[in-house]
Amino acid sequence: MKAKRDIALFLALIVLLISYKIVEYNFGNVPFLHAYLEDIIALPLLLKSSLLVVQYSNKTWESLVLDNEEIVAITVVFAVYFEAILPHYNANFTADPLDVLCYSLGAWFYGVFMNKTLVVN
Repeated sequence: MKAKRDIALFLALIVLLISYKIVEYNFGNVPFLHAYLEDIIALPLLLKSSLLVVQYSNKTWESLVLDNEEIVAITVVFAVYFEAILPHYNANFTADPLDVLCYSLGAWFYGVFMNKTLVVN
């Protein structure tokens, strides 16, 4: 059962995001959650979704997981793009150093709790 915990966490994050968006749409946003919730769960959702696609697409890749260096590299690219590059080209995006901390927290959460194989050993 412990092997499926990462999938349960993945689904819980999806439910959390959908629930928050419904509440935000119907009742307005909570400033702190509006600013940082999506930034914290962005990388866990993105990385787990991508990993599941790869793992399910080929039986030989069921045991594939990301190395810590890969998680860090993806986090850096994500942060640079969304916090350093995109705000210069789109006024809907703002550079916020706390967002980088949120991306890092989400990447750490993914690496510790969600970066698992499909193969149950």
